[in-house]
Amino acid sequence: MLEIGKIVNTHGLKGEMKIAPWCDGFDFFKQVKTVFINEKQYEITNSRQQKNLFVIKLSGVDSVDDTPGFINKVVYAKKSTLPELPENTYYIVDLIGLEVFNNGECVGKVYDVLQLKSNDVYVVKSDDGKEILVPAIKEFVKNISIDGNRIDVCLTEEYVDED
Repeated sequence: MLEIGKIVNTHGLKGEMKIAPWCDGFDFFKQVKTVFINEKQYEITNSRQQKNLFVIKLSGVDSVDDTPGFINKVVYAKKSTLPELPENTYYIVDLIGLEVFNNGECVGKVYDVLQLKSNDVYVVKSDDGKEILVPAIKEFVKNISIDGNRIDVCLTEEYVDED
């Protein structure tokens, strides 16, 4: 299961809800047909974009009176039901835990991914707890193998400073 957003408010009186998306773009989100909230499965019967939020209508949620238990809840989808990603694009959950090798030497594992405006940054934590920030750009990231459980990078000394 992947987290794809969070319900932030209701919309209107017919049970529609606003979701703050945690995925890339409305085109991606509107391909999702089934979601899980509070460990219960729901079909999305309608969805549309409203500014930077999505408004969805779930099966069985037909009135604003049905929505209070949904506000501030995380929305999940089965990874197998999500659209296929473009080449060299990855789900963050798949990157977390991958071993990172700098010029063949393991420097740690991906602990987090920071999503910045310019590019993502991989937060790599070494065995001794030091953090290395790796910009997710071709200059530094040479290869990602989800199946091989590794990311190969080429970092300069300022990124892996031992001090």
